[in-house]
Amino acid sequence: YPVNTEADICDVADKMVYPCVYKPSWKTIDNAFQRLHDGKKAVECENKEILINRLKEEVKLGFEVVVQEKIEFEQLEEEVSCYLYADVDGNIRMISAQHKIMEFPKKYGTGVASRTFFKEELAALAIEVIKALDWHGFLGVETMYSKKHGKWVVIEANLRPWLSNYFQAAVGYNYLTMLYRDAMGELEPYTTTIKPDNCEVFRVNLTAFIKKCVFECGDEERGIQQVLAFMKEHEGNIVFSYAVPQDPAPGYYELETLKKNYPGHDELFDSIEQIMFLK
Repeated sequence: YPVNTEADICDVADKMVYPCVYKPSWKTIDNAFQRLHDGKKAVECENKEILINRLKEEVKLGFEVVVQEKIEFEQLEEEVSCYLYADVDGNIRMISAQHKIMEFPKKYGTGVASRTFFKEELAALAIEVIKALDWHGFLGVETMYSKKHGKWVVIEANLRPWLSNYFQAAVGYNYLTMLYRDAMGELEPYTTTIKPDNCEVFRVNLTAFIKKCVFECGDEERGIQQVLAFMKEHEGNIVFSYAVPQDPAPGYYELETLKKNYPGHDELFDSIEQIMFLK
């Protein structure tokens, strides 16, 4: 249920199933909601009173939010993001998926590391969504396996570009290129849907990963060593997904910034750089 003004709050609170969560209706480029909520993308509420009080604060801050029943799941593999592209005739041209293997902070935080993942059951569910919307273009469908309902459920559909666009392109699913070709009338006639193979590739948010490990270890050296160990384990199968205009290669500018933020660990960062850019 959407809450856009204070007048919406009581009605939504009466209808809601508890516990519940709420999250912003709109994602801003500066991640304003996360910055003001300890890095979390959503807020959990156990009961009606807590929800009402929290929503009043969100409205005062200027946020429009969506409130929904909390879906209980047991592991990160049971929260999967599916991505699709449908042409003007409703043909699914491309589909792929990923799930988080780490997040920070825990519960509703940023995906520190994700990996490619595909399951026909989820593909079928995501296709149902894009067809129900009669959608033309790309669509991100977020799914979870609900313990309560004993099945996969859709929790949201994102009609905007996703933060993992670069990652999807790097592993063979370039949704923005397809959008451009479609807009320019350059899509070839539909024959088959492009689907993932069994290749396992990891997406790493290096800044969040180091922050997570340093926080959990309480020590910069050991935290950065943990990140390096993960990168060595998966060397050759990692994509650094946050490209910014200053980057000569995705992750390079980010690494230079991390060196300044964590001084005195040059050897560790040099080792990370060798893995990132295969020097």
